[in-house]
Amino acid sequence: MCIISLTWARNEEDILESFVRHNSAIVDEMIIVLHRCTDTSKDILERLQGEGLSINIREHDAPYHAQGEVLTELLADINKAIDSSVELRNKKELINQFIASLEVHSSVGHMINIPRDKKEIWEPPTLM
Repeated sequence: MCIISLTWARNEEDILESFVRHNSAIVDEMIIVLHRCTDTSKDILERLQGEGLSINIREHDAPYHAQGEVLTELLADINKAIDSSVELRNKKELINQFIASLEVHSSVGHMINIPRDKKEIWEPPTLM
């Protein structure tokens, strides 16, 4: 199985690096959607990408909080690309202790298990 995490974040520079480093040990790829960040969140993620961590950085600049809408759209696009073999699990079930220790608020998304033989056909969808 290939595990992909989806995360919505806004101005999380204080916890973002530790969040990514910890979860990189658990997941195969991270898709992180930055919503109107005005801090160094994007710089932190780009630096971690440069270190070889598998991070797909997205930005969403709508003036309203569209976390549910955007992450649901990403999940639907991933599901279409992979087919019905995608198994969705609530991330809180998988890493409960980590979430509690960081008090990540609503930044925590979901994890998706994708059979490794199907990962090659999946390309992360682009946001509008």
